[in-house]
Formats: sequence, C-alpha cells, structure tokens
Amino acid sequence: MGTCSSTTTNDDKSSSSTPSGTSSCEPPARRSSAIVTPKASGNPIVVLTEHKPSVVELDSRTAQLLSENREARVSVEPCTGGWRVRPSEVVGTFQVGETRFVIQPKIPISNVLALLDVDLGSFRISRQTFEYDSAPDLLIGLIRLFADGLDTALSQGLRHDYVQRTESLNSIRGRVEFARLARMPGAEIPTPCRFDEYTADVRVNQLLLSAIEIAVRVPGVPPADIVRMRRHLAAFHEVAHHQGPVDWVRAWVPNRMETHYAPAVRPAALIVENLTATLAAGRSTGPSFMVDMNRLVEKFIEVRIGRYLDSGSGLESQAARWLDVEESISYRPDLVVTRNGAPVAVADVKYKALSELKDIDNADLYQAHTYA
Repeated sequence: MGTCSSTTTNDDKSSSSTPSGTSSCEPPARRSSAIVTPKASGNPIVVLTEHKPSVVELDSRTAQLLSENREARVSVEPCTGGWRVRPSEVVGTFQVGETRFVIQPKIPISNVLALLDVDLGSFRISRQTFEYDSAPDLLIGLIRLFADGLDTALSQGLRHDYVQRTESLNSIRGRVEFARLARMPGAEIPTPCRFDEYTADVRVNQLLLSAIEIAVRVPGVPPADIVRMRRHLAAFHEVAHHQGPVDWVRAWVPNRMETHYAPAVRPAALIVENLTATLAAGRSTGPSFMVDMNRLVEKFIEVRIGRYLDSGSGLESQAARWLDVEESISYRPDLVVTRNGAPVAVADVKYKALSELKDIDNADLYQAHTYA
C-alpha cells in the first residue's frame, strides 16, 4: 500500500493530530488530497469533491465534529498522514469549528443551479454572467448569480403596487371600518379606515431585501459583489423584511410589470429559505448551504414529467409496491406513472456525470429488468 499525501488545515502543525491506530490509505493512483486555502482571518477552507475521498490533516476535535455532522453526511476515517474524508451526495458549504468546508458537485455549478429551478435562461449568456461556474463554492456561485439578477431586476426601478391597508387615522382615507368603529363607543378619532396604498412594500421586494442582507454577510463573497448588492439598499427604504415561508415563489409567475424581476426572485428565495446561520454539529457555527444531489435530481425529473401528463394520468414518487403476488418482497421505485390508477410506467432516476458513463453498471440493468 502506498503512503498518503496529506494537507494541513492549520499553519501550526503542532495543533493538528494524526490519529493513532490508523489504517493505510488508497494506492498512489487513487489517493487525493483536498485543496486547502487559508482565509484572510487565518482560518482554512477545505475544498472537497462530491463522492471523492481525500486525505486531510485535521485536529481530532474538528474530525470528530465533522463525523458527527448529520447534514453534511461526510465519512471520516483515521488514516496514515491524517484523516480520510469522503463526501456523500450532499454538496455545498458549511463550517465546523474554525474550518470551512466546501463540497463541490461533480457536475458544473450552472447545472446544479438549473436543477434548483433557477431560471438560467433569463440571464444573458455571456462569459461574465457565468463566472460563478469557476467558483468552487456553490453558495458563492448562487450569491453571485443573485447579484447579477438583482442588477437586472432594479435596472427599471423598484416595483410598486397597490396594497390594501387597515389603519386608524386622524382623517378619513378610503372606506371607514364601521364594524370596528361600533366597537369603539365614544371614540371618533382616530377613525379605523381601509384603503389602498401605492407602495414598494410588496412581497417580491421584501424577499429581495432579506436576501441582500443575508448574502452580504456570507464569508467569501467577492467584495465587488458585496458592493453591488449594498448599493441597492437605499432603494428599499420603505420596504419591510420578508416574513414567513417563501413557498409562494414556486408558483410565482411574473406579470408584465415583473418580468425583469425573474432573474432575482428565485435565487433570492433559495438564499432566504436555505441559508442557515448555525450548523447542528456541536458548537460549530457558520453559514451553511447544503444540497442533496440525489434527491434534487429526482425532484427535478418528477416535476418535469408531471408537467407533461394529461388529466387522466398520475405520478407517484417513492411509493411502496410489491414485487410478488404473495407480497413478501417490497420495493420502492423513484417514479411510477399511472393511468386511471393503474401503473403504466416505472422509472428509477440516476444522478451520474457523463464522465461516469463509460460502462453501464450491472446493478442498474438488474434494477431496470426487475421493474420491467
């Protein structure tokens, strides 16, 4: 067995720990070391690749926290020269102690963003627009995409619309709320009124404002992008922060007054919905943006197939079924297309890069044969 090359995550190697009772690592042809970049603050950034094992020199505390991290789902094993770290299908960025980990997807970041239902078609196809593809960090790529979309969205000014308000005013405006007034005997002023106000304080602007204030605080965002986003803050002076879930974005269809908002709204929703301030791994804290690629691809295919089914057809996801008439062997296919309640097609979704398709996996053929 060959010896492992390792990479330290601390400038002071005395603070790192080589585990006792370690096992040998892969032969030289298979081993890989993570990319470690010191931050300006002195804290390291460890860059890994999805499903690709790497040897990293970590202190024992960081290695323990990393192995206990349920969101990242990273395998950590002691190895000669350090720790053998193997990411799963979860990609993104998270922090453990003072170390920031970046797990790159095995496909281009632009493809991941498309799978996240970010409308890349609404962006101008140019080298400048897709610079985020060269960024190793999916979160930074998403924020840079949002910054580009924000410039487009606000190029025509902030969106205004009529919003219904109910307030008690010293002078009558709109319609008087007589039902409320009747419950206020002897109180004529202020008068409860209902009126429409033309304002920028609408939910799309609230979403953009919240996304800006989150994005500019994420470590690693290029200063130029932070400046670009912050310069728009003055336009949001009358806008409140977004409250509640952002599920409405999934069904949001921009009207003719909002088409220029399309490049910014979906990235903003991803930032607000998924970016967390704390990662549940002991006391580790830091920005976290994690994506389960297997589930993401399955959901993407499910939604796309569902759009093309007619009214008499249905689509079941991960539905338990029996392989035999005695119902002793169960299986759970990814997708089942039904017509009038009866299955007519079964599909299993595979997430693989084109570089992995040199040979067809026998297990995939067996699975397809079983479904047939």
